[in-house]
Amino acid sequence: MLITSTKQLAGFCNDVSGAHQLFLDTEFVREETYYPQLELVQVMADGQIGLVDVRSTGNLGPLLEMLEDPSIEKVFHAAQQDLELFYQCAGRPVRNVFDTQIAAAMVGMGEQVGYGQLVKTLAGVSLIKTQAYTAWNTRPFTPAQLEYAADDVRHLPAVTQALKERLEELGRTDWAREECQRLEEKAQKPECPAEELYLRVSGVERLSPKELNVLRALAIWRDETARRRNIPPQKLLKDNSLVNLARQQPVTLAEIRDLRGFPAGVAERHGAEIARTVAEALKLPKEQWPRRLPVREVDASTQALVNILATFLRIRAQEQQIAWGLLATARDLEELVERTPGVSKGDLPILDGWRYEMAGRDLLRLLAGEISLTVDPVTARPVARETSLPPGGISPEDPSCP
Repeated sequence: MLITSTKQLAGFCNDVSGAHQLFLDTEFVREETYYPQLELVQVMADGQIGLVDVRSTGNLGPLLEMLEDPSIEKVFHAAQQDLELFYQCAGRPVRNVFDTQIAAAMVGMGEQVGYGQLVKTLAGVSLIKTQAYTAWNTRPFTPAQLEYAADDVRHLPAVTQALKERLEELGRTDWAREECQRLEEKAQKPECPAEELYLRVSGVERLSPKELNVLRALAIWRDETARRRNIPPQKLLKDNSLVNLARQQPVTLAEIRDLRGFPAGVAERHGAEIARTVAEALKLPKEQWPRRLPVREVDASTQALVNILATFLRIRAQEQQIAWGLLATARDLEELVERTPGVSKGDLPILDGWRYEMAGRDLLRLLAGEISLTVDPVTARPVARETSLPPGGISPEDPSCP
């Protein structure tokens, strides 16, 4: 059912109002606008599929009310962008989310397994992906587009049921729920504060405090201007041009026009604004300049320990049939090493919740010398074992022991 009016949407939502689950997906376009433009919402409930043409329907109120209802489970695959879009639409979060990509990682099917692969593996259906890069901002939708869109939710019930059964077998239902709640919370995080936008610019780490001061002002200007024109900030002015401006610090239109490689169109349309922005930034006293960003270097000893911890995580993930990347990032492991001793349960993601129970506790034991990594002589593969040696690695029975 293609839904093109609020009345139709209200009717569809009324028809499925008794459903305990909604299976959802979205199609959007973000290449030409500041915010992603939601174009189509696919909804399946009680065996009915509604394809909501957002541009034609306008008011998504009836659907948004269902998304906010915590008594209804909302099932997505790779939900993060979908949740952010709905939060953008409603200003309120989607409640009670189940993400099949997270669930698949929890049962050892890969960290970021695609929807098509899940459907093929768990439902035995090979999806036709000819419309994967279609232009969702064109109207009318073609029959092929609508069939492709419907397929994105049509098989979600079967996939969800199979994954939930596997989660239950492994005792990981609560773990999956915990991770999905993290997604709900992440979608509600406010946008990056204006004063910190410069930290997201590629090349920022190489600038001096004075240059960072100018870059900070320029990043704010770019974001405000892009928002006003409803275009992506990078489409207005790329990061390398922003960094070059911060280094050269032109305060006149003529100086901006003379900058090598600077876009002529931007110079003509915004050159005067940019020059004023740079000039105003240069008036700030040094005390208000940002500090030079620390260059992060990991010494050889720390990196060696990180590699050992990563090997242990891979072993544990294989044993437990879970995607190891779901447990910790390289940065998490670096921080764990740097803060040891003194770090404890709850201090880091790997030391919190289900991650601590599965691997975090033993990572601490590994760092304390209570567990060691060795090579199994039969399989020639690394294994983790309890160590009988005291910290320091010398047995009391060793002749060299003092």
